[in-house]
Amino acid sequence: MIEEMSDTINGETPFLLAARNNQPQILQLLMEKSVDVKDYFSALYLAAKYNHPEVIAVLGERINLKYYSENALCLAAKYGSNDVISLFIEEGVDVNYKGIDIEAEDQPPKKWVPLMLAVAYDQLETAELLLTQGKARSYEKDEKDKNALMIACENGNALMVALIMDHGAAITSWDNDGWTPLMYAAKNGRVEVIKLMIERDPKQNLNRTNNKKETALAIAIAHNQTMVVEILKAAGAK
Repeated sequence: MIEEMSDTINGETPFLLAARNNQPQILQLLMEKSVDVKDYFSALYLAAKYNHPEVIAVLGERINLKYYSENALCLAAKYGSNDVISLFIEEGVDVNYKGIDIEAEDQPPKKWVPLMLAVAYDQLETAELLLTQGKARSYEKDEKDKNALMIACENGNALMVALIMDHGAAITSWDNDGWTPLMYAAKNGRVEVIKLMIERDPKQNLNRTNNKKETALAIAIAHNQTMVVEILKAAGAK
């Protein structure tokens, strides 16, 4: 993990314990003493994860939140720490900067905007907060050109899909492999998502192919998604 957070098993410092336990007054007292720079960032991540905006505010006296908040924001989005996200937004932090999930095991970790983390972990209220108050851009992509709508379609959260589409996400987008949001939904048998997408754009090209010349229908057939196959055929897919 990048910038790994200490835990009590490994001997967490009093400074980090104060951050974890939402004790901003103690944190402020400890800041007057010598504190390792790494502990400031670890404390920031703990406060973001456990939704402690008061701790974030105190840390902001030593850390420029506008320039060092990307990973903390991603962590807050992952866990639905909406109070922390609101504070970051009030501080003028751009929620469209890409960061990483510091808890991720994959290496190298994906660089995602916070909205993508909120979508991936089904944090619907957090996604709405980022889109409305934070002005998150729904079309942002990662290094493989995957966007938030594709992630939502893959997961099958129809409410999330509707929310992202309401904020400008394009059904016609595609990633580096030529996969569209519809294809992600088809592969995983996301029936309600498929219905929603057809309802929203009944004139879309259902027969579009990816880099392997596969259509959404072909992908659904290959993965034995019989209900999706029926819906796509009824809508005109061939």
